[in-house]
Amino acid sequence: MLWQHYYQPSSLDQALQLLQQQAGSARIVAGGTDVLVELQRGVKPTTTLIDITRLHELKYVRHAGEMIQIGGLATHNDVIASDACVQYALPLAQACWEVGAPQIRTRATIAGNLITASPANDTITPLMALGAEVVLLSAAGERIVPLRDFYSGFRKTVMQPDELLREIRLPALQDNQRGLFIKLGLRRAQAISVIDLAIVLTFDSADCKLQIANSEAAAASPIYNLQSTIITEARITLGCLAPTIVRAPTAEAYLRGKPLTPALCAEAGRLACTDVAPIDDVRGSAGYRLATLANLVAEGLRRIAVGRERAGWPAQPVLLETDPSTPLRAGERRTTTDDRRPTTDGRRPTEDERNANLLERSSESDSSASPFVLRPSSLVETIETTINGQPYTLAGAHTKSLLDALREDAGLTGSKEGCAEGECGACTVWLNGQAVMACLVPAPQAHAAAVTTIEGLAATTDDRPFDAAQGRRPTLRRRSGPATDDRRPTADQTRRQGDKESDSSVLSPQSSALHPLQQAFIANAAVQCGYCIPGMLMAGAKLLDERTHPSLDQIQTALSGNICRCTGYRKILDAVLAAARDERPATRDERPKTKDESIVEQ
Repeated sequence: MLWQHYYQPSSLDQALQLLQQQAGSARIVAGGTDVLVELQRGVKPTTTLIDITRLHELKYVRHAGEMIQIGGLATHNDVIASDACVQYALPLAQACWEVGAPQIRTRATIAGNLITASPANDTITPLMALGAEVVLLSAAGERIVPLRDFYSGFRKTVMQPDELLREIRLPALQDNQRGLFIKLGLRRAQAISVIDLAIVLTFDSADCKLQIANSEAAAASPIYNLQSTIITEARITLGCLAPTIVRAPTAEAYLRGKPLTPALCAEAGRLACTDVAPIDDVRGSAGYRLATLANLVAEGLRRIAVGRERAGWPAQPVLLETDPSTPLRAGERRTTTDDRRPTTDGRRPTEDERNANLLERSSESDSSASPFVLRPSSLVETIETTINGQPYTLAGAHTKSLLDALREDAGLTGSKEGCAEGECGACTVWLNGQAVMACLVPAPQAHAAAVTTIEGLAATTDDRPFDAAQGRRPTLRRRSGPATDDRRPTADQTRRQGDKESDSSVLSPQSSALHPLQQAFIANAAVQCGYCIPGMLMAGAKLLDERTHPSLDQIQTALSGNICRCTGYRKILDAVLAAARDERPATRDERPKTKDESIVEQ
């Protein structure tokens, strides 16, 4: 039991009243990706959680005038999908892209990342460089705190127990400003920063417009784009080098009033090392951090100088979240939750229109995804949900994670627990169209929602005819479905049947109903030991749901949150590629080569 009482207020006033009544004894939960890990480890234990995910008015990303406003429930994916953030708050978008893995980014909120207050949290560094402020709200009123004043020490903030973070505000980058975010981790995904940094420079020329430069031409040219342009202001923020995020004042002062030449970049990197005194820890020594810091600051400045600050940003970021109500036409990818719904006049919707769509979808998820209705009371004790197209009532599961509720109360044992910290991806399921780590989701968030597990994956395949009358494709019943007299099976009956079939029926070639990706895993011998495979399948299938012909890089991104204990990634990648092409397994000569294989052959 991770907690005892779980509240899910449906209005902001109700949430503020609960915070006031609990007098600091409760914790707020939204995405849960930090809170559940801390509770598992006994950090900041509590008996009461207040879930604010029903406060849909807090889920938005807006570009209003010269400011960008990010609601308290906006996720990392919401920022990545926002044109305004990518254009006018690039360092923040880059940091969001570096956070965790896709299944983390679908749920983790920017506000939660700030409140956890770890110096290794990626979004704090760019937001501080961008001059952000936070809006804190309580029953007593509202106050605005600059982010630089928000932190009082290591993992400590000035938030009061009865406050919640309503909004994050930051000035949009102007035409004469450029910036970027750089992170060094021990691997490309699911890695805590060894160090990270953000740079925002202001130039004296208004010609320095935010645009994507030709990176190849810029790299080949000896002339720096901004070599003759004077820097009027510099902000360099550094993470993982002190108990809190810090500035590099010596390097900033050195940059002011000078053009961004190669020599200047190198010297600024050296000077940044004089502004910090890092410690040794398991991820790196102090000496390693300082040497790396000098190089990364210099490299970041050089990239800005040649207009390559956007290098590496994906044209179509993989999100692993889709709108489950949108039917897929042949040759099209499914509508993702970041896509703009087309307007009646054919133009691309504005950011405000997109936010309206986000709010509409968020509200719809409470009613249309499940036949159940929300409770008038905010106290959750029984979960009524839809799993794999069938109604479930889970009594007493409100004190558990979604993974434990699925396995112990619903009897669906296909989803595995490998780490209980969102590190391995073995527990990946879909929650209202999002791929999520079930071990990091409070079970009550499945109330009035739609959950898809590996047992129900086959029923989601899009080659079945679309039922216009029902507005959806027909749902296939899983084998442990209703009894012959139409009564729903008991949890014990479901559990016994699930133990027999959760692995074999999901992957058996004799199964009469398999998802194309399941068939591809069998054909490409990608199953191996089988423990991580349910999570791999759920992540890979969501990618295929999101885009019909993913590239190898996109597949690697989609599976970056899933660890294969047999280290058999090559066969898994082959299987996803084969499913995308809907053809026989690729031979070694036919399949796309990884970067490592290409390097070896050269």
